[in-house]
Amino acid sequence: MTLSGLIRTIAFRKILSVPIDPLYEICVTNQTCKIVSSTLLARRCFHKESEDSNKVPERNAPLKPKVKKGLTSPEIMLITPENEVNSVTMEHAEKLALRRNLKLIKIIDYDTKTQKPIYKLMSTLEFFEADLKNKQEKKKNKDESKEAKLFLMSSKIYEHDLHIKLKQMKKLLKKKHDVNVYISHDGNPTKAEETVEIIGKELDEISVIKNRVKKQNTIKLFLIPKNVSTDVEKIEKGDNLETDNATTVKV
Repeated sequence: MTLSGLIRTIAFRKILSVPIDPLYEICVTNQTCKIVSSTLLARRCFHKESEDSNKVPERNAPLKPKVKKGLTSPEIMLITPENEVNSVTMEHAEKLALRRNLKLIKIIDYDTKTQKPIYKLMSTLEFFEADLKNKQEKKKNKDESKEAKLFLMSSKIYEHDLHIKLKQMKKLLKKKHDVNVYISHDGNPTKAEETVEIIGKELDEISVIKNRVKKQNTIKLFLIPKNVSTDVEKIEKGDNLETDNATTVKV
């Protein structure tokens, strides 16, 4: 029975002057109170939830600190002064270097076999010796890798233009570049031979004619810097010089 139904029943009996059993009235009253109390409780809960949902968070409310995930130190291959190779963490290697007063030097960025970088513990003296050796090797490779410069010209070249080209050749030879000269005589081999003699005399102090090749309508000269170590016997024999990587300067 609902609350409204109970109230109507009690009111109807009172109007008809029908005696109401006290136990029944108490029971009805208790049920009414329970219903009323449960109804009020439900309303209060609903009202409280509405208030909580409408609340705006404060701007200055303290934020919860973010928990940082622990960073793991990467693993490396370490070569000790005793030439032992071990797989250790970078953190462990740094501590070991600090404890033994050594330098931690990277030898290889990535080793394909171990799939890890390779480091080595070195003393200060070993480090400077290795650094000096590395610089010398780089300088040597740089000097050896300089490409040959190729000049193409005709035997009809004007004297002024020839002197300009000779200046360019001198600069290149001083920078340790090889110089290759192709002279086309265009039916006038005598003029081409004269041009070859001029080039040889002008560059004699700083270069050596390593080879001279005469073909149909072309004379080829291969010049190398004079202070570069060469085999004199091979030069005298006239060994051929490769010109695949030559840079062309055409006149």
